[in-house]
Amino acid sequence: MSVLSMTAALGFSTINSTGYSPTSDVGLLSGVFIRTQEILGQFREAAQHIRDSADLTETGKGGQMQRLGVEYVERLRKSDPVIEQATRNLDNLRKKITISSTEGDNVARTLREQEIRGLLLQMDAVEVQEVWMTAIEEGDQLTFDAIRNAPKFTKLILPDTQRLGEAEWLDKRNPANAKELRDLTSALQAATDAIARVRSTICREANLPESDPIARLAE
Repeated sequence: MSVLSMTAALGFSTINSTGYSPTSDVGLLSGVFIRTQEILGQFREAAQHIRDSADLTETGKGGQMQRLGVEYVERLRKSDPVIEQATRNLDNLRKKITISSTEGDNVARTLREQEIRGLLLQMDAVEVQEVWMTAIEEGDQLTFDAIRNAPKFTKLILPDTQRLGEAEWLDKRNPANAKELRDLTSALQAATDAIARVRSTICREANLPESDPIARLAE
């Protein structure tokens, strides 16, 4: 099965790396995406040889399948450094969306953000959402940062709402960075989804537990 047909069969997203260097995060994630599906194809080809073997008992085939599964799960793990680096770079890119403040020193600005959060905590979720969207629409950096920088335990807005809002903020004020943020987010999601699905498929077909396939082999 080709990579393209496997992509369709397993319902994978795709990564558009047009305009990105092969050594960029998006380019590297595109490589991970393709290799992950190639790994599944190679695993299934090797697994079929085991199933077709006339020299192995059913018990022997089961053992060989599990060892094969562990081998290919380990191959998937070789992509971990790329995923981890892309995740760090995406976090850093999101942090860069703030515009330098001209409204005083950092201490004064922090106090103003805290004051705004105090007011927001007295509002219900719908009202906070309205304030968030208005800040994005009007370019209100102080309110935008006050909500975005709020401690997680305050739960002013949902993580998905924050990500969408940040993307919209960038779209309005820095389209180039907005595209980079969208492309990297999409590529990272597609690559991690592909790895998770392929790992799950290999474990299922090799009769290995997804939680810790290597432990099963050691039993």
